[in-house]
Amino acid sequence: MASCNGIRESPGAPETPLALLRTYHVNKMKLVALVAAISLTFIGCGASDKPAQRKAPERAGASNTSGGEVAAPSSSAEVTIDAATAGSITVSCKVKGTPPKMKPIDMTKDGVCVGPTAAPVMEDSVVVGDAGALANVIVYIKDINVKSPVPTEEVVLDQKSCVYVPHVITMRAGQKFKIRNSDDTSHNVHIFSNANGTWNQTMNGKGELTDKVLANPESKFEFRCDVHPWMKAMAGTFKHDFHGVTGTDGKLTLKSVPPGEWTVVAAHERFGKKEMKVKVDAKGVATASVEFSDE
Repeated sequence: MASCNGIRESPGAPETPLALLRTYHVNKMKLVALVAAISLTFIGCGASDKPAQRKAPERAGASNTSGGEVAAPSSSAEVTIDAATAGSITVSCKVKGTPPKMKPIDMTKDGVCVGPTAAPVMEDSVVVGDAGALANVIVYIKDINVKSPVPTEEVVLDQKSCVYVPHVITMRAGQKFKIRNSDDTSHNVHIFSNANGTWNQTMNGKGELTDKVLANPESKFEFRCDVHPWMKAMAGTFKHDFHGVTGTDGKLTLKSVPPGEWTVVAAHERFGKKEMKVKVDAKGVATASVEFSDE
């Protein structure tokens, strides 16, 4: 007879496992296995039939409510523009160190593009003014939520002397947008946009115009010409009016900015994108500086 406190044999009782061990000569491995089985039986006496539940280890910084990623915060709450308190932000962009050297563009594949002048047309991915001032930087406020009507004026991208003019443009999403061919040669306008799709259109002659609607915001995308591979332009579409492009002085001023702390982004075709926090006081004139380089 077996109990949780030990093993006891009674005369006339059925043979216990220990009696079997004494009766039969088993090899050492079988004896060890049998004794282990008997030990487990004794340990189990009085225990619950349910298996023990193991608690999963907690991970530092992890949430116990979900195994997925924490959802990103929604865009900022809607703000209104009050002329009595609105301020401005002036962003100055420059190249750090020696600017990269631009090369002349080989336009000899198309005699119309070469034109009557002998002066070479230079690459325009980096345009630098005095003291390293960097032009063609798209500057905008990130995630500001201000409702205002879409401007009625038209944004025009021209194809002139076989380059895009201007080289960089910004506009409101849904604003009137027109592409013009001012050359006596064919161009092919090819847009590469994630938000507004990819389309490709040939413009055969001088004076030809095409209207397009870029309805969705996207901070930076490209136009190219497949006929003249050196032709490229950058563009950005926004859901608000706080955007623009730096001039040859490297500066852009965002006007009528509501008071608060805003994330301002400066994005360049070659040098990439930089963000900064800028605080605007009531009627304040805030400034920020950005340096770009290939490093």
